[in-house]
Amino acid sequence: MGTQSNINVQEYVTANKAKSLDVKRLLKTVLKYKFIIISFAVLVTLVAAIILATKKSIYQAKATILFNSARVQAVSVKEVYAVNTQRLEYGITQLELLKSGDIARKVIEKLDMYKSTDQKSSEKLGLLGRLQNSIPFLQKKEKINLPKEKLALYETQRKIIIFQKSLNIKRVGWSHLVDIYFEHGNAEIAAAAANAVGEIYIETQIAAKLGITEKASQWLGGRLDELRVRLDESEEKLQRYREQEDLVDIEGAVTMVDNEVTLLTEQLSETRSELMKFKTIAQLINKQEISDKLKFISELKDHESIKNANEQLLNSELKSAELSRIYGPKHPVMLAALEEVNLLRGRLNNKITGFIGSVDQSVLNLEGKLKRLLKELSFTRAKYQKITKKELKFHQLLRDVEANTNLFNQFLRRSKETQVTGDFNSEPVIFIEKAMEPRYPIKPNKKKLILIAFIFSLAFAIGLAIIRELLNDTFKSASDVEEILSQRLLGTLPLLQLEKGQDLNTHQFFDSSEKNFSESVRTLRTNFLLTHLDSGNKVIEVTSSLPNEGKSVVSVNLATALAQIENVILIDADIRKPSLYKKYGIPAHHPGIANLIAGTEKLEDCIYIDEKSGVSIMPCGHLQSNSLELLSLDKFGLILEMVKIKFDKVVIDTAPLQIVSDALIISKYADSILYVVKSDDTQIGIVKTGIDKLLQVNAKVGGVVLNQLDMNTVSKDQYALYEYGNTNNTSKV
Repeated sequence: MGTQSNINVQEYVTANKAKSLDVKRLLKTVLKYKFIIISFAVLVTLVAAIILATKKSIYQAKATILFNSARVQAVSVKEVYAVNTQRLEYGITQLELLKSGDIARKVIEKLDMYKSTDQKSSEKLGLLGRLQNSIPFLQKKEKINLPKEKLALYETQRKIIIFQKSLNIKRVGWSHLVDIYFEHGNAEIAAAAANAVGEIYIETQIAAKLGITEKASQWLGGRLDELRVRLDESEEKLQRYREQEDLVDIEGAVTMVDNEVTLLTEQLSETRSELMKFKTIAQLINKQEISDKLKFISELKDHESIKNANEQLLNSELKSAELSRIYGPKHPVMLAALEEVNLLRGRLNNKITGFIGSVDQSVLNLEGKLKRLLKELSFTRAKYQKITKKELKFHQLLRDVEANTNLFNQFLRRSKETQVTGDFNSEPVIFIEKAMEPRYPIKPNKKKLILIAFIFSLAFAIGLAIIRELLNDTFKSASDVEEILSQRLLGTLPLLQLEKGQDLNTHQFFDSSEKNFSESVRTLRTNFLLTHLDSGNKVIEVTSSLPNEGKSVVSVNLATALAQIENVILIDADIRKPSLYKKYGIPAHHPGIANLIAGTEKLEDCIYIDEKSGVSIMPCGHLQSNSLELLSLDKFGLILEMVKIKFDKVVIDTAPLQIVSDALIISKYADSILYVVKSDDTQIGIVKTGIDKLLQVNAKVGGVVLNQLDMNTVSKDQYALYEYGNTNNTSKV
């Protein structure tokens, strides 16, 4: 539990320091190439200083003008000029006019700027032309002789382009103020040119205004004659129509007829309603009996005389009913009461009969009235349509007269205004501040540019160095191994300076002139032993991703270091490309592991003892074409068990993992695997793939050995840490 806790703490610390380590790595890169970076920056700065020394000083003059958005005018003639100076488009247009080639040409002529080039020199071929003629297979460029008129035109265009490049027009915010900037090598000319641009613009605008005024006057005069004739014709047509139709008050006549139509329509509506009412009453009367008419017809009950007669009859009937309780039917009082009831009933029936007759007569009268009103309304409507047609025609002619009158009066007024203001010239632009001769040049700012050149060149060189370092996807320091691979770093072997074609001495461990190398090997041995105290790790497999990473060198020196304290055997299991024969000077016919697996030799005959290092070596033996099948045999495992009995440690040098699968086969017999990585050479992705292959077959990866590390690129603290052993790694499992 304690070991696992230490592992978690260390991984957490490593993750939190990743960013700072990246910054340190970039800083190391800058320090590594510091002399090259500084030399490049100084060189670029010197070149920039030399170039700037040849540059001519440029002066800038500024004049400020104000667009007169509310021009002073004798009378309002805006419509004649059709220019709204308040609109944004107007200001933008005027800015472009200030930059125009016409104003530039006039300023150049006024100030006699830019002396013309000699015609002979203009006819000469330029540098590109001479270079083109010097190449045999390219088409030859000939001199072009142009007429004097075209040469003068081209020269004018050249001057205008130069002038426009030196001119800069800027609007001050959203105001009507405009700054005119002009740059020139001569301060006096710069000020004169800035002022001349504004002055010539004013002259051009005034001239344009006078031309517009003159054209407007001529055009308005011609249009007035046409409008006068058109007005006269429209007035004559209106008068003829009045006389023809005998019109005096057309509006009053239309109103009178309209009132008649309205009145007749109202009367017609009332008559129809009343007729409908009486017809309904007549229908109800005809459906009921005479005795029931009073019950069901409300008009009868509500009629005043019928209502009174009905009330008298009811009272008489009540009186007769009361008397019948006192007197008999033949009593004189009773007979008188009955006679009164009959009299009143007859009177009521007569009144009802009279009312029915009056209803029928009312229906006949209303029907006659309705016919008469319909006839009158039809006649009046026809009369109204006729008079409205006359009104429509009258208003059409009247509108023509009014329109022609308004148009004629407007043109007449504008013509008079134009004549009055034709000689009134208000300046469209006012000078707020004229340009003065500048005292100091605006560019080039040599000190600033030299400083910028130094800063940018320095930054560019640093960027190139960092990019080169970032694109170098290899292991460049001991810390890269643990940070990137998340594997234990057991040790680092320094890069030794060897001559071309020279191999590392097999007994380099004992060379007193290279103490750093031997100390690194001892550190590797110590770290390995300390990290495997709790297990009986006897079989140590050494492999790498690719050839020439130094796995055999690590195998030889690790076996040598272990042999100083234990009984060690070194087995060359790289049967495809063995190297221990040559390193130890073993005869080529000496039997080895291949012979032992094949059963042709005994174990004692396959072992060679190096007297100087004390290491027992078992070479590969006779080369076999089926090395993978040979190592896959169970006999290979039995041989390792036999060797483990006689020796304390068994170091196996295997083939590269990315080339063949021999190392994967052997990994199942190994107690620990050392993975050799060549510093600043092997790509990170390849190493990750190799380690992943081992982990997929549950191999026991004991750690990584970083080989051929350039100690000049490693900090002193880091170098000391790995020179004498990093005991902090002992907590990793």
